[in-house]
Amino acid sequence: MKSGEDTAPQEAPTAPIRIRLPDGQHILGLLHHRFQGDNGAWFYQVSVSLWSAVHDPAGTGDRAEPYDVSFAAPASHVQPVDGTDYTRIPIRRSRAALVRARAGHGPAPAAAAPSWPPAVRGDDTDRWYIQTHRAAAGTPPPASTMHHAECFVGSAKELLTTAQALQVLAQPGITVCKVCDAGRLQRG
Repeated sequence: MKSGEDTAPQEAPTAPIRIRLPDGQHILGLLHHRFQGDNGAWFYQVSVSLWSAVHDPAGTGDRAEPYDVSFAAPASHVQPVDGTDYTRIPIRRSRAALVRARAGHGPAPAAAAPSWPPAVRGDDTDRWYIQTHRAAAGTPPPASTMHHAECFVGSAKELLTTAQALQVLAQPGITVCKVCDAGRLQRG
């Protein structure tokens, strides 16, 4: 850089994009780049801003701040926003997919998409977990939520068998996750 030049580094271009989440919600996020997997499938690296609790070590208490969450969404789950220019968004192709395409082999067979919500096998090999929610000071405790072990919404600390999960569901104060449809455990 020549003396006297004031140039700031350029940020990578982003553009707004609509994203369909696994539970069917549609949200607006930012598209960072598009990329092709080794099997030829296309993904969009996107981000959304969510709230996060931040603890202030200075002792002023917890506060909520925006937090960007980045993830790869399948191309089938994103839609362009009308009037948005996507020509500056980077595209990255898989070397393996390029080699296959140049050799005339086409894309690799795509792996079967996992079913969602996960299938309940009914042979007691399924596992479940309870997500315990924190209550705000001075409020009654919220209900705990039952999830299938493969559900991405919560995080499992201890897995339950189907029989154990049915016993827990019989207790008051337990709800079922609507994303993984844990309620089907009761419908049997």
